[in-house]
Amino acid sequence: MDKLPKGWESSIVDDVAIRIHYGYTGKTIENGEYKYLRITDIQNSAVEWEQVPFVSITDKEVEKYKLNKNDIVFARTGATAGKSFLISSLDVNSVFASYLIRIIPDLEKIYPRFLYQYFQSPEYWSYITSNVEGAAQPNFNGKKLANIPIPLPPLPEQERIVSKLDALFERIDKSMALLEENITHTESLMASALDEVFLELESKYELQPLKNVIRVINGRAYKKQEMLNSGKYKLLRVGNFFTSQSWYYSDLELEPDKYCDNGDLLYAWSASFGPKIWDGDKTIFHYHIWKMEPINNLIAKEFAYYLLQRDTIKIKEEGGRGVGMVHITKSGIEKRNIVVPPDKVQLGAVKKIKSLFDNLTNLQTEQQDKLKNIKALKESILDKAFKGEL
Repeated sequence: MDKLPKGWESSIVDDVAIRIHYGYTGKTIENGEYKYLRITDIQNSAVEWEQVPFVSITDKEVEKYKLNKNDIVFARTGATAGKSFLISSLDVNSVFASYLIRIIPDLEKIYPRFLYQYFQSPEYWSYITSNVEGAAQPNFNGKKLANIPIPLPPLPEQERIVSKLDALFERIDKSMALLEENITHTESLMASALDEVFLELESKYELQPLKNVIRVINGRAYKKQEMLNSGKYKLLRVGNFFTSQSWYYSDLELEPDKYCDNGDLLYAWSASFGPKIWDGDKTIFHYHIWKMEPINNLIAKEFAYYLLQRDTIKIKEEGGRGVGMVHITKSGIEKRNIVVPPDKVQLGAVKKIKSLFDNLTNLQTEQQDKLKNIKALKESILDKAFKGEL
């Protein structure tokens, strides 16, 4: 932590918390007295309490796990590990689930919203990234959470900083929400374009199981000690399937079919979900990723990519398999019925999709770039705030 302004102290989360503890493990029920807040119920820094299920819980357990105003809950596992949510108001009775950690702030030492805003800062996320464990299912435990370093100004200064951040972020957050809405709309238009092409093909050609034309190859299950900061090969995980950030490397020898090369068709079947044509050097890929290898050139790779893109949307609409995280089994994907027209028709379909996608892709890229810039501005403001420069 950089040199702090006069009057500020260097502290840790444990010093400003009355209690830090894991949530309740229980079974959801349709009706009851207490809601059961889970990681998946927290979306875009908000909770739709009407959608949160109830839980069966005894009065004694309620005393330990009941949520209160000013509590901060923290996701400790999965793709959202490190994300937090401040209970700023609460109109329902609720307890929190075991994949969340609750922090009860000490109001005599810290303003809850100050702590929550710090949990959005670049410095905080840098700490999380360097301390998270697990390649396939990232996790962060209560002990590490308690030891996260935080800058601690006097309470009046905390409130001043939060007030200024809230004012600055009101307009920024509205702009981000609008851009995210536009991106979602563009993605819907792209899904419609895929439907337009494939519904026409499905009306003319028979469907057949995917396994007839594509061999689905499992990735490698490597151990934590095999994940290095440098090495001969990159390790491709679901966490960086659609991004170039947070790479690990390895000196493992390349096994047949356990690595991908430039132009290979891949499919992440959990968390980061969907197909990707690999555009890099030889890379070892994790077992939460499959390599999709066309059999005897029965299906063109680009056609298969767009087909899997469309089928992924259908799988998500069907709910996939699992609770809170959509994924599909290998046998499940192999049984998916797909259309495989003649080669010439496949190439024509790819050409048509590309034509439909050109303008939409450019629009989506423009929207994503704007969103990235706004997020960078927000991070810059947070960085200044917690260095005493705001």
